[in-house]
Amino acid sequence: MHGVEFFLILLVGAPLGAAIWLGATVWPGRRAMSPGRVGAGLLLAGAAVWAAFTFDLFGPAPMRTAGPSSAEPLPAEDLAPRTTPAEAASFEDDGPALLPGLDRWTAVYDIATHTVYLPNGTMLEAHSGLGARMDDPRYVHEHMRGPTPPSVYALELREKPFHGVRALRLKPLDEREVYGRKGLLAHTYMLGPRGDSNGCVVFKDYSVFLQAFDAGELKRLAVVARLDRAILLQLAQGPQQRRPQASVAASGAVSTQ
Repeated sequence: MHGVEFFLILLVGAPLGAAIWLGATVWPGRRAMSPGRVGAGLLLAGAAVWAAFTFDLFGPAPMRTAGPSSAEPLPAEDLAPRTTPAEAASFEDDGPALLPGLDRWTAVYDIATHTVYLPNGTMLEAHSGLGARMDDPRYVHEHMRGPTPPSVYALELREKPFHGVRALRLKPLDEREVYGRKGLLAHTYMLGPRGDSNGCVVFKDYSVFLQAFDAGELKRLAVVARLDRAILLQLAQGPQQRRPQASVAASGAVSTQ
């Protein structure tokens, strides 16, 4: 029982019980009730108040976010305890990500601006992370709640549809950069209209991203915490600003130092 519920029981149950006592003993013309019946009345009054507040009978039902209808679980990550504010503050932003070169098969996902830049210059709205952690690079280390960790990921079609969607697996080229997180995918919105996810990159218009992959125009996704203005302009101008066969170097932009 929470402290608030206990307080409400005392606040409402005590006067109600007192009323029962007075009605049983003082009311003119009434025969006094036995102490046992009075005690039972007090007990029932307290139980009724506790049940009312426990099951939200005095207020609207809490809002719930509808998830996928399938019973299949979301990406298979290991659950971790929620990070405290002090722990989260130790994950400082090192500044803009540096991309010295981009090849023509790599898209870039900027977590802070919730945008994915396709090699042809198309910009797509995308998000990752759950609740208050969504789109916040400070929590990329947090399993099942934080955004997708900055790294370069090879894209691979998932063996089976994910809740009816042809999802793409995100396979990190460097496992050390992803804080042990597993099962990351790219797919459409599944946890409500805002774009919440358990760490997957989710697209408002996923079909455009998937079509680019199916057409062989997309092989990798570079995830960064934040891009500076010069690189944003470069990406928006499309393939003519990319260097063929150049490697992608995406800084993590999140440090534990």
